[in-house]
Amino acid sequence: MEHKQEYPLYRPAKVIDVADEDETGKIQVRIIPELKEVPDDLLPWASPRKQSTTGISEEIGRHNVPDQDSVVIVVIYNESWSTIDYLEDGMSISEIYPYAKGIEDLGNIEEKEDFEYPQPRFERTKDGVVKAHDTEQGQLGLYHPSGLYVWINPAGELFVRKFTRVLVSGENVEFEMNDEDGLVRIKTETVEVEADTYQVNDGSDSVVLFSPLEEIIEKLLEHTHTAPSGPTSPAHESNQTPLSTLKPNLRDMESKTITSD
Repeated sequence: MEHKQEYPLYRPAKVIDVADEDETGKIQVRIIPELKEVPDDLLPWASPRKQSTTGISEEIGRHNVPDQDSVVIVVIYNESWSTIDYLEDGMSISEIYPYAKGIEDLGNIEEKEDFEYPQPRFERTKDGVVKAHDTEQGQLGLYHPSGLYVWINPAGELFVRKFTRVLVSGENVEFEMNDEDGLVRIKTETVEVEADTYQVNDGSDSVVLFSPLEEIIEKLLEHTHTAPSGPTSPAHESNQTPLSTLKPNLRDMESKTITSD
C-alpha cells in the first residue's frame, strides 16, 4: 500500500538567490534532498512565514532576509509545492514590514551608504523606532521618529544627529549638549586640554593662557633702563595700577586652569 505524503512538510534548504524583484523578502531555495540535482533556474521561491493573517504591517515588523548560501528551514504546504515559506531562525516572523517603507524611514540618515536589496536588515516597532544593520557594508544604527538618529558608517565613524539634548554623566563628571539653548556644559573638578593652538569664533579670536602673561609681567618687573641719574625701575604714574599688583590680579580673574603640554 503506497504511503500518501502528509503536508505541510518541513525540509532544510540552501539559499540560492535573494534578489527578489518584488522586494518582499522572498528567497530562492534548493530543498534537500528532493531538489538536490535540480538546475538553479528551476528552483522555487519561498516567502517568509508570517504569524498574522495578512503578514504585512505598515506600522511594525521586520525585514530580515537570510544570507545567500545559508541554510534555512522551509515549509511546503501542498503536493504541487506551489506554496513554500521559510522560517527565520526556526520561527515564524510575527509581521513583515515592507522593504520600501523601511528604506523611506532611513532616508533622512545623511551619512549612510546607498543600500542594495535585500540590505539592510531592519526592525520597526510600534513607537516608530527603526533598528537597521547592513551586514554587507558594515553600517548600522537607530532611527527615532523625532528625527534623531545614531549611525555608524562603514568606516567606523559615529554620527549623532538632530538631537535635542545629550547628557552623559558619572559619579564625578557630567557633560551636556543642549541644542535648543545652544549650550555645551561640562561639570567636573578639572578640565585638561592638550593642544598646540586654542581658537574660538572660527579662528577670529584666541584663548589667552595665564602662564605666558605671568612671564611677561615678571620680565617687565625686572626691567630697568638707564637715565642721567642712573638705572631706574619701570616708571608709572600715581593714578596707574602698579605692575607688581597685576600678577596676583591675574589669578583673581582666573576661574579655571587650562593645562597644556
